[in-house]
Amino acid sequence: MFCWDGPHRLSCNEVLTTRRSLWDSAAAILKSWPRTSVRADDGVSQILTMMSLMKAEQSRALIREKIGGIAVVVMALIVALPVLAQETPPVEPEGYRLENYHAPTPATLKGATVIDTARAFDIWNNKGAVFVDTVAHPTRPADLPKEASWQAATRLDIPGSIWLVDTGFGELTTSTLRYFESGLVRATANDKSKSLVFYCRTNCWASWNAAKRSLSLGYKNVSWYPGGADGWEKAGHPLEERQPEPRD
Repeated sequence: MFCWDGPHRLSCNEVLTTRRSLWDSAAAILKSWPRTSVRADDGVSQILTMMSLMKAEQSRALIREKIGGIAVVVMALIVALPVLAQETPPVEPEGYRLENYHAPTPATLKGATVIDTARAFDIWNNKGAVFVDTVAHPTRPADLPKEASWQAATRLDIPGSIWLVDTGFGELTTSTLRYFESGLVRATANDKSKSLVFYCRTNCWASWNAAKRSLSLGYKNVSWYPGGADGWEKAGHPLEERQPEPRD
């Protein structure tokens, strides 16, 4: 049950306790006055002053309590914001990704092993797999004036990789699919038990699609490294210039 004491919503017990304290203090003041020299208006003035001071202190305590509560909430939000800001990974689709390839990727790939940078480096350092870069080849911007010069940026990737360019799209032309298949055959010496690590960039579906496609071709030890060359470089590991594997 609650009562209202001025602007404050308090429990009725709090209101009664506060009022009793004020009256007890007033009674103590009256008892302390000398009987012969005290005027009534002086007594009333002192009582009102005491009540005002106590009321002000009560209000300050309530404000401190509210501010303290707000501070706790604010601090909790500050701590929680980085977690809230992390986007929940999308659900793994049944088929290939067909559009918007530069977007957050799933945390899983059925049939493959998803690895982080530390694991990727360990595999690379021990020469335990073929690393396959599947990033698309840069194309000249469509809105760039014809007279303007343009040159594709140099691709830097994990040393020793092969770059099977444009093989991470959801739908491949017959020639690109053949290019992908023959590239894997050469890289694994036609051994489908050979370990493969597919990557491109962070938040890049191309490597996810390519790894999934390799599973459909019968490769048995497939890993997907979603951190890509970006995550590799961020960890301080070496990169080297790469050119796409030649087409037949």
